[in-house]
This record gives sequence, C-alpha cells and structure tokens, in this order.
Amino acid sequence: MDWKHLGPRGDARGARFLSSSTLAPFPVPSWRGTIILMDKKAKKKIQTLNQRVQKLQQQLAGARKQVDDPAELKTLEAQLSAAEAELAKLKSGD
Repeated sequence: MDWKHLGPRGDARGARFLSSSTLAPFPVPSWRGTIILMDKKAKKKIQTLNQRVQKLQQQLAGARKQVDDPAELKTLEAQLSAAEAELAKLKSGD
C-alpha cells in the first residue's frame, strides 16, 4: 500500500493522501479508489431519476403483459430511454 499518511484509526480510511505524490482534497475511503464529487442538487436529481427509471420499468413490464394500447408501449419505452440517458449523463459528470 503506497499511502503516505494513515488516518486516526491507523488505517487508510481517514487518509488524505492518495499516494506519495498526489494530495487528495478530501478523505479517501479505503474501499474505493475514486470518489465522484457532486453537489446536493445533482445527487437528488440522480436519486429521483433512479426512482423514475424503476417506476417506468415496472409500468413497461405491466404494459407488456397486458397490451391494451401499443402506443403506450412506445411512449413508455421512449420515456425510459430518455430517463436512462439523462441518468447516464449525470453520472458521467457532463
């Protein structure tokens, strides 16, 4: 392990250094090498989009079992793909 500094517990959880040459501006957990910094609005938007994607997937599954209106399937699929694209865009940080 190439940690320069160990945290107060004697492990890397509270470490502020990623390696001997890189200083991290935040504590780096030992279980994850990369942390994506997001503001509260972005986190909330991702959370609501995840809920929307889950709801649309359930609606789409129900609509596929009982096909009353074929146009409904297309609109649900379009909404689902749009929500997933927006979620991927937010997660990538663009």
